[in-house]
Amino acid sequence: MSRGADTVVGEHPTGRRAGLPGVTIVIDTYDHAAYAAEAVESALAQDHDRIEVIVVDDGSGDGTPEILRRYADRVRLVLLAQNGGQVRAINAAWPLATHEILIFLDGDDRLLPHAASTVARAWRPELTKLQFCLESIDEEGRPLGHVAPKYPDALTTETIRAELLRTGSYPCAQACGNAYARWFLDKLAPIGGLAWFDMILEVNAPLCGEVATLPEALACYRIHGRNDSRQTETDPSRFAAYAGVFEKKIAYLATQCRRFGFPFDPQKAMNEAVWYLELELTARKLDRDGGRTYAESLSLGRKAIMALMRAPATGRQKLWRGAWLAAVSVAPAPLAAHLIRMRYVVPSRPRWIERLVGGRAQESRRPEA
Repeated sequence: MSRGADTVVGEHPTGRRAGLPGVTIVIDTYDHAAYAAEAVESALAQDHDRIEVIVVDDGSGDGTPEILRRYADRVRLVLLAQNGGQVRAINAAWPLATHEILIFLDGDDRLLPHAASTVARAWRPELTKLQFCLESIDEEGRPLGHVAPKYPDALTTETIRAELLRTGSYPCAQACGNAYARWFLDKLAPIGGLAWFDMILEVNAPLCGEVATLPEALACYRIHGRNDSRQTETDPSRFAAYAGVFEKKIAYLATQCRRFGFPFDPQKAMNEAVWYLELELTARKLDRDGGRTYAESLSLGRKAIMALMRAPATGRQKLWRGAWLAAVSVAPAPLAAHLIRMRYVVPSRPRWIERLVGGRAQESRRPEA
C-alpha cells in the first residue's frame, strides 16, 4: 500500500504561566492499534495544568493513524509516511515541544494521572533527568504486582555517574520511567548514535548534568507478546540479543565519554557489569546445543556474583540476586530454565518475590482528591 507524505496536525499555545514548569508528553507509536488510544487518554488525563501532548506514528500499517486522528483537536499529531525506526520518529516530534520537561511514552504504555504534576513539583533546573518507577501491567492492563526498578538507597548523581563509568550502566527505568530537560535534548541534538532513543538519553544524562530519582511508580509498563524487548520469552536468542545491545551501548558510551572528557575503560566496564554477565550466563544455560561446560557456567556465575558484591544494591538485593546467580550456575538445565523464567518473565513470577527482593520501589501514592 502506498503512503503519502509525512503530516503534522494540530497546534498548541506557547504561552507560559507562573508556577510549576510545563510538561510535554511525546507518545511514539508503531502498530499499537490495540493500545494507542489508552496511551493518549492517559496523557490527556494528567492533573497538571501545563501539559501538551505530541503523538508521532512511525508509519503504522494496522490502523493506528486512524485511531490517532480522533485526537487531532487535542494533541499535536505527526504521521510519518514510512516506518523509519524509533529514533527517527521521536526526532520528528520532540523539537515541537514548547515546555521545559519532556516525558516519552511508548504507544502501548500509559501514564498515571498525577505523573506530570509529580515530576513538575520535584523538578530542578539543573536536572537532565528525573527517573521514577514503573508498574507492570498485562495485556489487558491489569497490575502484575511488580514495580521496578528497585532503586538502592542514597542514589545520587555522583553514584549514578560513577556506576555508569565503572560498569556502563546504572539503576534506571525503561523509557516511560523518565522525564528529561528540554535543554539537555537541545545539547545532544541531532540525537543519534544508537537505535534506541531511551538508551541514548540514559547514557548521556549523567554526563551532562544532574539526575534525580523518585522511588514511586508514575507510569505503567505493559508486558505482552509483541514487546520489542520480548518480555514473555525465554529463548536463548533473546538474551544473546540483549548482550549484543549492551555491547553497542558500551561502544557508544566510550564515544560520548571522549566527547565530554570522562575517563572510561570499555573492557573493564563489561567485566564489572552484572547485567551483562547475567545475560551471558542465562544465554549459555538455555542454549543446550552450545556445548557449554558446567565449569564455564560456574566460572561465569562466580564472576557475576563478585561483580554484584561491588554494585550499588541493597544487602537484600545482593543476597537474593546472588543466590539466583549461584543457583542458575549449578542447576541442571530444566531447573535453570525454570529459575530464568521466574527472573525474566514477570507474569510467571510469584508475587512474594517482590516483597523479598526489597529496594526503593513503591506503588503509586495517588494524591488525595
